[in-house]
Amino acid sequence: MKPNLAHLFLTLFLQIITLHVAGDSPSVYKPVDDITLQCGFSGDQVNQQDGRTWSGDINSKFSPSQAAGSSSVFKAATPISSSSQVPYTAARLSRSEFTYTFPLTSGQKFIRLYFYPTSYAAEFDRSKSLFSVEAGGFTLLRDFNASVTADAFSSETVSREFCLNIASEQSLNITFTPSRATPDAYAFINGIEIVSMPDNLYYTPPQSEDGPVSVGSINPYPIENNTAMEMVYRINVGGSQLSFNRDTGMYRNWDGIQVEYNYLDDVSKNFSVLPQNSSIQPDFSGCNHVEPR
Repeated sequence: MKPNLAHLFLTLFLQIITLHVAGDSPSVYKPVDDITLQCGFSGDQVNQQDGRTWSGDINSKFSPSQAAGSSSVFKAATPISSSSQVPYTAARLSRSEFTYTFPLTSGQKFIRLYFYPTSYAAEFDRSKSLFSVEAGGFTLLRDFNASVTADAFSSETVSREFCLNIASEQSLNITFTPSRATPDAYAFINGIEIVSMPDNLYYTPPQSEDGPVSVGSINPYPIENNTAMEMVYRINVGGSQLSFNRDTGMYRNWDGIQVEYNYLDDVSKNFSVLPQNSSIQPDFSGCNHVEPR
């Protein structure tokens, strides 16, 4: 079955969670594939927030490939003010197309891309970072400008998360292509993370007894393996913010009630939200199905 290349499917994920009272020990999901690549870096660095090691791509099995006569460069980044420096300490940059190839098990994966849009020496002005990203037959980002995106959200860094299914070929190419419409345009990347997800967490199970996952309120739409999705919002409804180091093995970030309030109407803000109980810890290990709405 060919991938649906017409659109990258965007949806709001509402997670069905199982809650355990304080004192329980929820089991932790262990992903089959757990790749953390720090681009433009040599050696290993540990992220102090979750203890995971990010490996550099220089002279490694994950070094990117390019066409003959083309080359990429790697540059150290100016320190960011955030306490989490990894994977933003270096970058891989190029004015020509480059591709990373990852050997993976088959199945559904989280693909996370990390960008720190700063000026990497005079020849790589931050405003000229305009490029597209393709993976598994899908265009994940088209004419993406990380510096404009970061400035719009008053953030030093930008990350994007996608869900893709890896078929039986058990490998994934991620290709970065600078825009041809802008002189001196270049592509860059600071970090790439690939993590396996539980089967059918966000996808419709084959021959599901519940029928297709319903997207919208009119026509049911099955989210099949030939569909790619981008995470737009992820909210811990009625609860506090959860950073990736508190997620159970999938390293997802969850916005809390402060962000949730931005999307509630005035009536809902006053009457639909119960007081927060911070003693309850979420456990996502028992989740088999999510219904985007």
